[in-house]
Amino acid sequence: MQPVQIFEHLIWSSHYEGPLDSVKDKVIDLLSTSSNLNSGLERNGGLSSSSDPNAPHYWKELQPFLKWLFPNVNKAWRHWGYPNDQRRIGASWANIHPTGAWTDEHQHRSTPLVAVLYVHQPANGGNLEIADPLFYHWNGSKKPTDDTWREIPVQTGDVVIFPGWVNHRTQKNQSSEDRYVISFNIA
Repeated sequence: MQPVQIFEHLIWSSHYEGPLDSVKDKVIDLLSTSSNLNSGLERNGGLSSSSDPNAPHYWKELQPFLKWLFPNVNKAWRHWGYPNDQRRIGASWANIHPTGAWTDEHQHRSTPLVAVLYVHQPANGGNLEIADPLFYHWNGSKKPTDDTWREIPVQTGDVVIFPGWVNHRTQKNQSSEDRYVISFNIA
């Protein structure tokens, strides 16, 4: 017996080998000088630039990464059966998670595709967690219901792509270094 894979793969990941030092510097500058940061979904000292008009996808420092990203986005996009329309980034923002901070459970609602770049992921920086989208269907069976969340280990340079309707969150940053992440909503 073996499992039959008949449904689309929801989670895609890869690793960007290009340099991120100038991107990290730009993220730190934005997060330390912006007067438009918010805590929204960020907990215990985390902050987001999601309300700042200085969106990372316009930065020249990020252009080599975006050139690398879009062929990877296209693979997931086609696999999910979306129309072969022109894709574009509708929004992007940077998050900082100091020691003990994390992003709470959420989804990106009607955004078809989300891409997350780990600009700086320290050791013990906390991983990404995705909620099992079949959790409620398994709930009535004999399968244990306390394993809703699946962990995706991440490191600096990792990129994770998933549909915007997938519930996700981050673990607490257990490191003494800050974690820096850039998220992209792609439609």
